[in-house]
Amino acid sequence: ILGIRPGYDALTIDPCIPPEWKGFTVRRVWRGAVYEIEVANPQRVSKGVRECRLNEIPQDTASGCGIIPAQAAGSVNHVTVMMGKSG
Repeated sequence: ILGIRPGYDALTIDPCIPPEWKGFTVRRVWRGAVYEIEVANPQRVSKGVRECRLNEIPQDTASGCGIIPAQAAGSVNHVTVMMGKSG
């Protein structure tokens, strides 16, 4: 449901949540790095990532989900995800 999946070299963020949810926050430790993830759902959709940022830097969302590359062990990283329809 929260859709935070580790891969070989990246975290994929692809939430599928009830449209009533305004969003959620989660703290994920992966490969020694901390990811403070905040997902906002202003359009009240169930699925789809419109924008994704890692430490304020835009990330790839072409696949409809956020792709977050692995960060250095010991680092603390802030991820913001905006769900919604593109355009």
